[in-house]
Amino acid sequence: MGFYIQTVVIDANVINARNNINAMNEIENFFALGIIQMEKTSALNVEFKNHYNLGEVKASLYGTIYGPNWIGHTDGLLSGGERESLMEKIYSIIWGKVWMKGNSDQKAYLERSFRDAIHLDISYMNCIDYFITNEKILIEKRNELNANGIDVNIVTPEECLKALKENIKQDTGTDDPKLVSIILSKFYPLVLGSNDCTNVNIQDPKDEEILFRTYWDNDILQIEATVYSKEGKKLSQIYPNSEPIIFDDDSYVHVSDPAPKEYKISVNKNTIVGQYLRIANNSCSHFTIGDRSNNYLVGRILPSGHLSLNGSIYNKQGDLIVEINKRELKTQNMTYKNSTKNTLP
Repeated sequence: MGFYIQTVVIDANVINARNNINAMNEIENFFALGIIQMEKTSALNVEFKNHYNLGEVKASLYGTIYGPNWIGHTDGLLSGGERESLMEKIYSIIWGKVWMKGNSDQKAYLERSFRDAIHLDISYMNCIDYFITNEKILIEKRNELNANGIDVNIVTPEECLKALKENIKQDTGTDDPKLVSIILSKFYPLVLGSNDCTNVNIQDPKDEEILFRTYWDNDILQIEATVYSKEGKKLSQIYPNSEPIIFDDDSYVHVSDPAPKEYKISVNKNTIVGQYLRIANNSCSHFTIGDRSNNYLVGRILPSGHLSLNGSIYNKQGDLIVEINKRELKTQNMTYKNSTKNTLP
C-alpha cells in the first residue's frame, strides 16, 4: 500500500504565527509528524521581510517553491515550476482586469493584487494540492479559476483540514495523525506520486539509455540522470562524485540544504540515516533540474524523511517516458497508484 503525501501552500493571512487558528494548528501537526508537506511561495518571503517578524520566523519552517522571478515581489533569482506560467489568465480572472505590464493604472493597486496572483501561479506551476487562504476574493473566484484549468484547490484552513483527513483516511484507513505517521515510517524511502520504492530505474525503451536511476552506497543515495527537454535537447547530466554537466546556457541543476541531518527511514534494515541524498558531489535535501521554461525533475526530502520525486522525463527524441503527476506515476501505457515495490518503474 502506497501513500500520497499531500502538499499545501500557505497564504500570508493564515501563517498562524500566534497559533490562534485552530485548523492551522492541526494542519501544522500533520506537517510536524511528516504526513503532509507544507510550502510557501517565493513571494511570501518578500511579503514578510522587514514587515512581519513573527510571520517571517514561522514561514522559515517551510520550504520554498518558485516560479517566474518578479523583481521586488519574489525572493531570489531562481525560477522554476513543472508547468508553464498562467499568470495573465489568473490575474484577469481574479481581478477582472487585463494584466498590462507596467501600465500606470495598474501600479496603484499592484501591491494588494499582484502577489495574490503570483502565489496562485507559483502554486499551479508546482502542482500544489491546496492553497490555504482567508482572502475572500480568492475563495469567491476559485470555481472560475478551476474551470479555466488552474487546478489548485483554494481552501480555507477548515476546508483544507477536512479534505486532508478524508484523503489520508482513504489511503491508510485512519486519520489519526500518530497512527498515519507510524504507517508512513514503514514505507520504502523514495516516493513517486503515491508509490514508494527503494530505487528508481528509468531507461529509454528505444535504445536503453539510462535517463534516471538511483542506488544506495553505505546509506548514501546516489543519482545518475540525463535530462532532456520536451523538444529532445540535452540539458544536463548528473553522475555520482562529479560535478553536473550543463549542455545548454538556459539549463541548470540547483541544490539546497535546508533540512535536518538525520532521517528516520528504513534503508537496508537501518532505522536512522544521515543526510543521505547526493547530487554529484553535493549533499542536499532539495534539487531542481530544468531550464528557463520548465523544471523537469524535482526531488525534495519530506518532513517524514522520504525523498519525493516529481516531474517529467523525456528521451532524446522528445518522447515523454515517465510522468509523475500528483498521485500517479505513468510510464509506457502503465499507471502506478498506491504501489509499493523495491524498484520503480
